[in-house]
Amino acid sequence: MTPCEILKAGGIIILPTDTVPGVFALAFNDEAVKSIRTLKGSGGEKPLQVWVSDPKQASELGVSPKDLIILEKFLPGPYTVIVPTEMKTAAFSNGTVGIRCSTVNEINKIIDECGPLAATSLNESGGEFSLSLLRSPAFADIHVFGEISEKIGIPSTVIRKNGLGYDILRLGAGGLENMAADVIIGSDHAGFEMKEKVKEILQMKKKEFLDMGAFDTNSVDYPDIAQKVAVTVLETGSKGILICGTGIGMSIAANRFKGIRAALCHSPEYVELARRHNDANILVVGGRFLDPKELDKMIDTFFNTDFEGGRHGKRVESIEK
Repeated sequence: MTPCEILKAGGIIILPTDTVPGVFALAFNDEAVKSIRTLKGSGGEKPLQVWVSDPKQASELGVSPKDLIILEKFLPGPYTVIVPTEMKTAAFSNGTVGIRCSTVNEINKIIDECGPLAATSLNESGGEFSLSLLRSPAFADIHVFGEISEKIGIPSTVIRKNGLGYDILRLGAGGLENMAADVIIGSDHAGFEMKEKVKEILQMKKKEFLDMGAFDTNSVDYPDIAQKVAVTVLETGSKGILICGTGIGMSIAANRFKGIRAALCHSPEYVELARRHNDANILVVGGRFLDPKELDKMIDTFFNTDFEGGRHGKRVESIEK
């Protein structure tokens, strides 16, 4: 049987992609989609990827013309772009859908013949891919098309438009060069609520941002967030803002990266001196201790204060040696 014959009969198939191997079903066949979720061992609350052969095809999925423009900025390519949808199916039921558009011609031919495909990566929920997974009883009756290599690729970068910025839900194969940003922000769970206030302020000030997480108050490790923000600041030349409970952990973690000058500040005066004398490129604040009323002026000061250079320049240069 061909891939489309299997899919149209309500089956699921495995295909190599431009990132990691995937398990596919017809997006509008709820029973087949449920089979993918059972195979994956995941619940129904998390939306699956929906693959299209052209970003414009996402209009069939209840995606608005405004959001189609966002899709066309990143797709086709190694991104999963989360956008709102008015439709509800087994593949996406919470008002959003993750759109993927492949550069693999074989997948696009299947989509053109069968319609959009729901998919998830070939691994157990929360686990890593292994070829041995294909030899397990759960996969015995699933057809594999194409060569699946033990050398696994890098998953897609998962992004979500958020006003003037983007939430980077997962860093992966897709780069961030298509997302201009004035500032890269991040927090752990203790700083999440203050980070949301920072985003509100940035929106009001017309500042574009990339949010590297966290995206809720579930516990995360602050060094992981600090690394994401620090590396992205170095790659883009943008400024950064980091928040944890006290700001101390984020400061220590971010300053491990050569070229990062992360300054823990408690008032606009601290920020001004950090910029003038230290050329701080990441502002760090403590979400549990800073008065939120200080945030607006601190952010203004961070963006609008220049480094004085001179004797301070020599001192900063010595840090990098």
